[in-house]
Amino acid sequence: MEKEDYEQKSVFDENHYQFNNLEEMEMEELTLYFEKQLIESKDGEKFLMSLVDFPIYMHLEIFDFDVQEIGNLFTSGNSTYTIQKLKSDTYHFEAKIDDNELFIEMLGYMTAYAGYGRLNFYTNCNTCFKKEIIDEEIQFDLLDSSNFMLVTIKYDGNVLSIVSGKSELKEIRKQLEHLNNYE
Repeated sequence: MEKEDYEQKSVFDENHYQFNNLEEMEMEELTLYFEKQLIESKDGEKFLMSLVDFPIYMHLEIFDFDVQEIGNLFTSGNSTYTIQKLKSDTYHFEAKIDDNELFIEMLGYMTAYAGYGRLNFYTNCNTCFKKEIIDEEIQFDLLDSSNFMLVTIKYDGNVLSIVSGKSELKEIRKQLEHLNNYE
């Protein structure tokens, strides 16, 4: 498969990270646009927490100046995380989150990095895909889509993108019909 094919199937906007094999696994993307940031309201936080059950696996591309602060958050909560250097000033951060408060705090980082156009997503399954860092680029290959759901925030927190199987996205659309008060 050529790189051009990967980019067409990517759920992320930047070229230096991408998700592959989505079409082969019959996955779809639901993109939702909001007039204001979703996480500004408590209902928005509840909605984001309802999308996947704990534990939540979060992946962020963070700048070097946030490494220590984010690491301290996870160390104080006895949560597991790893950080791998990508470029001179950025790192790939991945963590397992079991705590509501920590998850809500990390949503702020997701929105901030969405404003920079950086990788940010959380998922319910850390074994459903394989991560590779090749020449400072991140690629994720989906291996098993049976229970897989991925949530990413884009464009300063005004766009929410959810990747999952068709039946899950159908249920999420139904939920959103009753939760139109975000806008």
